[in-house]
Amino acid sequence: MSAAAEAKVSPGRDFWLRRRGIQVRLFALSCLAFLAFPLSVVHDRNKALYVGLALFVLGYARVVVRNTPQLHANRAPVTVAVTLICGLAMVPQLRYDWLSGLAFFSLVMLLINCPLRWWPALVVGHTVVFVAIAVGWLRVSADSVVILILLIAITSGVQVAIYNQIDTSMQLLQARAELTQLAVARERLRIARDLHDILGQRLSAVTLKADLAARMVDSAPNRAVTEMAEVAEVARDALAEVRAAVSGYRKVSLAVEAQSAEALLQASGVVVSVRGTLDDLPEPIEECAAWLIREAATNIVRHAHARRCAIAVTRHEGRFILEVHDDGVGAGLTGAPPSGTGLTGLAERVELVGGDLCVGPRDGWFVLRAELPQTVAPMVRG
Repeated sequence: MSAAAEAKVSPGRDFWLRRRGIQVRLFALSCLAFLAFPLSVVHDRNKALYVGLALFVLGYARVVVRNTPQLHANRAPVTVAVTLICGLAMVPQLRYDWLSGLAFFSLVMLLINCPLRWWPALVVGHTVVFVAIAVGWLRVSADSVVILILLIAITSGVQVAIYNQIDTSMQLLQARAELTQLAVARERLRIARDLHDILGQRLSAVTLKADLAARMVDSAPNRAVTEMAEVAEVARDALAEVRAAVSGYRKVSLAVEAQSAEALLQASGVVVSVRGTLDDLPEPIEECAAWLIREAATNIVRHAHARRCAIAVTRHEGRFILEVHDDGVGAGLTGAPPSGTGLTGLAERVELVGGDLCVGPRDGWFVLRAELPQTVAPMVRG
């Protein structure tokens, strides 16, 4: 794993990386128990070889510790070279008994220390060098050469399997972390979109009714009191919906939103007509259509300065068609309408259920038209 990749490791993944690296460290150091046999041979020969074995053990341990928990970082190239030279220097006296052990320990050091991309060349080169020493220098039998090759193959195979398992585990952990981050981002987007749609309409209604009540305080105080009571009711409804949106349990009704949109538009002086089937829709489709009506009504009140509005829900060739017409300023546009947060949120909602959204002027009206499917997979809901 490169240093750049290590810098991007998430805290959770870094914990598991350290844990896996420590496991590798313990395994590699426990392999030093195999030095018991060379030590017994040294006891019967040159006692000075104890020093050589001690230096080899220290070098081997340093390579393992330096490269764990961050494996394959090439953190001890000099120590690897010096330790291998020290080990090879003892071959003339300890012969094949030591050469086979050295082949094992040297391969462990090389594969722990060196980057993954070097491994094929290292294993091949390591095998060639040790077979050449066994055949050309020590003159061992063919059986011993075969055993040596098998030892190198098994050692390299076990290490490759272990490190591949570690890398696979790290990739799985990284994928889980990315999925968690994606889920959090989607939830934040949902809350932001819901809050925009909820507060946009409710605050517009509060503003209209509060202005109306202020104008009627002197001329019609009873009507002003009624309007202010409705302002309080709208504010309470908005608060409840915000809490529901944040908690994720909010369900939007198309019929209720159509009624709310009609009341809001009428309060702002717009003549409204609502027609079509507002019930018996699949829940995801009904929710999407309800948000469309809410945002369309809010935009008409805020920006359109319309006098008339028509809302229609129909079925055509197996699809639900929702259209909102108004004769406001958007009806006179010659190009595409400006894309704001509201329209962007609507486009995302429609896309999530597999529908199509078209917004723009048509035949003297400004039209919001959405074609929604009859069914939608639950997993694509926003």
